[in-house]
Amino acid sequence: MSIISDVKDHIEELKKTESVELAISLEDKVDAVLEFQLDLNLSKLIFEESNPFESDISYALHLHVGSITVLDRMTGFSFGRDIESGFRDPYGKFWLASGNFDIRDKGDITVRDAIQLIKDNANNCIGV
Repeated sequence: MSIISDVKDHIEELKKTESVELAISLEDKVDAVLEFQLDLNLSKLIFEESNPFESDISYALHLHVGSITVLDRMTGFSFGRDIESGFRDPYGKFWLASGNFDIRDKGDITVRDAIQLIKDNANNCIGV
């Protein structure tokens, strides 16, 4: 789980007490942070690079709204290389779009648009 889901759980607990005004104020702030992140320009953000295996390169962008990943890898078949883009939401659901689908190459789009593109093109894992 993410810090945002932990905060939202805490907010729900606060709503059950006399701290309803505080809970609503916190909820508004959390929603504002999420909206801000969703509207960021994806091309301006920096993906962290790692090399889990010698022939694979992975890139990850971790935000409170979820994680966007790109994996450039050798296929398990003799098809050469494939690029996959994935999105994992704060609740653990995952979407994966493969077939040389690199979300970083989609131009000047927001994080919100990138997430939607991955979901729309998901062909392996769809919200599991």
